[in-house]
Amino acid sequence: MLDRLLGIKAKRSEPTPAAAPKARVGDLRPVVYLPTWVEWDSMKQRPQFLLEAFAKAGHPVWFIDPRADGPSEIDGVHIVTALSDVPTDQVILYLHFAPLAPLFDNFTDPVIVYDILDDLSIYDADEVDVPEERRVRAHHPSVMERADVVLVSNEILAERHRSERPDLIHVPNGVDVERFGAPVSAPRDVPVGGPIVGYHGMISHWFDFDLLAAVAARRPSGVSCWSAQRTRGSRTMRVRLSD
Repeated sequence: MLDRLLGIKAKRSEPTPAAAPKARVGDLRPVVYLPTWVEWDSMKQRPQFLLEAFAKAGHPVWFIDPRADGPSEIDGVHIVTALSDVPTDQVILYLHFAPLAPLFDNFTDPVIVYDILDDLSIYDADEVDVPEERRVRAHHPSVMERADVVLVSNEILAERHRSERPDLIHVPNGVDVERFGAPVSAPRDVPVGGPIVGYHGMISHWFDFDLLAAVAARRPSGVSCWSAQRTRGSRTMRVRLSD
């Protein structure tokens, strides 16, 4: 995965139909999201919401995804497939995956925003076969030092990393009021006639299936417990724990 992501660096030398726009004095800095496993329309989470907020505030926002079919604009964000499609001068680089640090050299005078979404140990299981010098933990210290702004998603992470960056900012996760405030029809395969316990998020090695099963076992009779989410492989799953 990392080889594919860093491989887009070579695309900067390839010709493109139109040059990426240049920032002008007085403009808000463009925001560039460096590519990861995140897809814009798949399991919308913190990165997408923050980037959408930048766009609503007037910043041009660019989201690089080499898997995209082509350039498009969604929620005010430009979805592109390569570094050659984004501005490179005086941009805000938003990243949450430290091994992308080698891509910093493609930009002139960037403002780097490093968002620590979770404990660094979540990457360990996926990096068993990755050389140590290319792992998240190896790149994290240099990104912490170089970043202009460091964000963390909860107070536990703030305490853990404050010795590295006393100026880090705790930006807790929130709720999109418009999204959750609008009435929607329930999916046809969701049972009716009782409370529903739902989960939306990634199921991976850190997911506590034993806890989920224990909660389901203790629930009152008639309560249906569903889990709906997308994995990193973009596979949609629904799990029903029946009585």
